[in-house]
Amino acid sequence: MTSNLRKPAAAEAEAPDRSPAPFALNGLFLLACVAALVAAREFFIPLMFSLMLYFLLMPLVRALKRWGLPEGAGAAVLVVAIVGLLALGVYVLSWPAADWLEKAPQSLAKVQERLNKLLGPLAPAAVVGSPATPGAPAAPTQSMGTQAVTHLRHFLDSLVVVAALLYFLLASGDGFLRAVVHVLPNLRDKVRAVAIAREMETKISHYLVAFTINNLILGVVTGVAMALLGMPNPVLWGAVAFATNYVIILGGLFTTLALALAALVTFEDPSKALLVPAVFLLINVLESNVLYTLIVGRRVALNPVVVFAGVTFWLWAWGVVGALLAVPMLAALKIFSEHIDSLKPLSEFLAEEPGEPEPEAAAEAT
Repeated sequence: MTSNLRKPAAAEAEAPDRSPAPFALNGLFLLACVAALVAAREFFIPLMFSLMLYFLLMPLVRALKRWGLPEGAGAAVLVVAIVGLLALGVYVLSWPAADWLEKAPQSLAKVQERLNKLLGPLAPAAVVGSPATPGAPAAPTQSMGTQAVTHLRHFLDSLVVVAALLYFLLASGDGFLRAVVHVLPNLRDKVRAVAIAREMETKISHYLVAFTINNLILGVVTGVAMALLGMPNPVLWGAVAFATNYVIILGGLFTTLALALAALVTFEDPSKALLVPAVFLLINVLESNVLYTLIVGRRVALNPVVVFAGVTFWLWAWGVVGALLAVPMLAALKIFSEHIDSLKPLSEFLAEEPGEPEPEAAAEAT
């Protein structure tokens, strides 16, 4: 009798907890993580940039070591080369960019005038800083100049942090990975950590290199097209197309809008002004559907809906830099989840073509 009375209690103790409390706790934890990412983005952004560049450049450091150059020296060469190329690009493009910035107030007024002629009553409201108000152009010029200096200082500060952190990561060689592996409790986790790190390094570096080649071709074609259409500073527009295309989906839209505004300022004929963004839009569509498929291909096979949602989320959380890092971070998350049994459903969700469901699950779903 006593044993019979104890059985229901034991069964009740062994039954899984189906209360909503764990789901609520998981939701609160997720919200706390999002809040932390947004609040501490000044810390996380340089860290994530450094890690992405680490995955990209670590194979080169190993190659230089095989050629007799120590890891510290190889890391210094690569970091100095990247900073030097970036500084050279900023220097070369700073003059045409400064020229556009100086003419911005007058250009905005001219755009407003052309839009009024082109769209009539559908044209947007008057631009702030129109020359109709005496002395008005000076305020926008000063405001834009101040904002440009502020953004430049912030960029340089972040660049110093990223360069320093990247150097230490690369100079340590595989020491960073060994330190992570050392703290793991068992051999299975250690092997899994090495496999995850190696796959991230291979896939992300291949993706970034292929995407850079893809964007370089897009930039060259855009520059040539703008020169043939008579746009001033075609090199600047090629560089803009190259840089903004790293931001999936949104980069092409930004460049199209910028070219439309610049063309309205440059050309009196509305049809010729509209031809400029139309040509770039055609180039961008061909790049997205043909060139990207050929060069980048399925190196990082992610669900397009997830990519769009991820770019939107990180744009909200970290701004343009977040949108720039969205795809590599999603790729890293997909690789990580593929190696963890409990996260396999997340990997299927992120994949471009999820695997076939098991027969039992398919029958249950139908």
